[in-house]
Amino acid sequence: MILSYCRVVFLKSFFVKLDFLIHPASYYSIILIFEFRFNLFQMKNLHWLLFFMLFFGPLYAQDSTENCAEKAENYSIQVARAMLDGDDEALGLLLFAWEQECGLTEPVFRARALQLIAAGQFQGALEGTSILEQAIVFEIRYRLIAEKSPAERADYYAFHKDFFGYVPINEDFDRQTMRQAARLINRVTPGTIEYFMLEMYAGEPERFFAALRDGEFQESTLAAEYRNRRDELLRLPEFNIGIRAGMWFPMADLDILGSHPSLGVNVGLKKGWNYFDAVFDFRFGKTGNPVSIVLQDTLVKTSNFQGGYLGAEWSRVLVQGSDYNIELFAGVGYDLIELVEDGQDPDRITFGSFSFSFGPAYRYIFSNRTWLSIRPTFSVLEHNNPGGSSFAGNAWSLTVSFGYSDNPRKSEGLKRLGYIRW
Repeated sequence: MILSYCRVVFLKSFFVKLDFLIHPASYYSIILIFEFRFNLFQMKNLHWLLFFMLFFGPLYAQDSTENCAEKAENYSIQVARAMLDGDDEALGLLLFAWEQECGLTEPVFRARALQLIAAGQFQGALEGTSILEQAIVFEIRYRLIAEKSPAERADYYAFHKDFFGYVPINEDFDRQTMRQAARLINRVTPGTIEYFMLEMYAGEPERFFAALRDGEFQESTLAAEYRNRRDELLRLPEFNIGIRAGMWFPMADLDILGSHPSLGVNVGLKKGWNYFDAVFDFRFGKTGNPVSIVLQDTLVKTSNFQGGYLGAEWSRVLVQGSDYNIELFAGVGYDLIELVEDGQDPDRITFGSFSFSFGPAYRYIFSNRTWLSIRPTFSVLEHNNPGGSSFAGNAWSLTVSFGYSDNPRKSEGLKRLGYIRW
């Protein structure tokens, strides 16, 4: 007769393979209840055991989040005490139990990483998680510690407890892990992943992300994940809005209208190296010379001018510097001229023309995502004034714009990854 002894280690390794169906809390409870021995001719016992687990496993899983919320803070206090006392055995048992209750949350990952680095056994990403994702969560936590008041931190934590692994911000656990990282850093080779992680956990998360930004660990999974996250953020569109002021200069016969100041706005999106905007400009002032127009079959002269432009523009970045863009843009729209008769109850007439505009642009980008641009524009026009002064001719203009482009998710994400401009 061939006997097989099913002990805790065997059951754990077997049931972990089924963790897509069974929560870890389930199989550890069952291991404690059903440690038994069996032989190869009594496999039906195992079938009944599996049936029991699949039926009752979800009931255990439903309580997992509640258990974590209740126990995580206590685990964090005990782990901090074990670190302070240098009790590695107690630390290992506590982290094992904490992970079973809550999974590999950021506090559990941080403590586990420090434990492995201290033992010289850190091999990179732990199973089922990502160093980068855990680093981002820690950076958010650390910014709250460094930049917010205790009351602000408490309010933020109250609404995001699950995000922070149910461990209060800047309490015993955070302070002890920072001290532990600071103690360990002199025992690790500079320039390694472990070294930058210890710098991060000691209170300098920006150095960890700067190392990835600057090309450290190029061939590692961590660097590839970092590049993917950066590129994903860069692809996000940004809301773009600006105000404009400039001068409009008609050419050829249209020059009879004279030069006019203009004010306007643009609203649109920036995506990658492209800007897409809806544009409105308003022009005003007297004409350079009296203009002949036909009103109610009568030829009259007037100098009262209003005008405008409504269109869509596309601008493409050709050269991108550290804080500036050189662009080429084109736009299509409708150009308006309105002339108003003199007098107390004046008549008015409006002329319209399709407009095609293009030109170069220089855009300076400030660190707070505001920008200042200057652009000379040439516009192809086809205005017609039947029976009056000729409006044949095109126009050019010089416009200065001040605006703002941003996507809060994009900017916060890229800043967190170590980017100031993009």
